[in-house]
Amino acid sequence: WAFVGGAPPETVGALVIVVGAVFGLISALVGEAFQRVFYAHGDTHWDPPAAAIVITSFLIAVLHIVGLLAGSAYMPTLGM
Repeated sequence: WAFVGGAPPETVGALVIVVGAVFGLISALVGEAFQRVFYAHGDTHWDPPAAAIVITSFLIAVLHIVGLLAGSAYMPTLGM
């Protein structure tokens, strides 16, 4: 990752868990907000977990493109 630099492996491992927990919390909040706005007041079915996955994945992609998650293995590098 771009912000890890030359950190020791045990620090990187702990950071990975913290970042994963933060993105999990963000995803849960996005899903809950989506459910409260669209699912509860809509005339058709909106899938809150799918919306949370799409929005959070988009956030991860944007962070990768700007270089904050430059080493994320599951995102394409776009020739960089």
